Amino acid sequence: VARDALMVDLAQQYHDYGWDRNKGYGSATHRESLSTLGVTEYHRRSWNLVPQQLQPRLL
Repeated sequence: VARDALMVDLAQQYHDYGWDRNKGYGSATHRESLSTLGVTEYHRRSWNLVPQQLQPRLL
């Protein structure tokens, strides 16, 4: 629950990831955003991500 609240707050800065809706869970839209935008400092590295998704997002 605490992480879900954090994700809703972060969604205001990183709105393209849809964190206000998916809370960072592996929904299809979230995976598509990862593929397009890469990861942020807030993405968990413990999940199985493909190498392209591990590239940091440049603002």
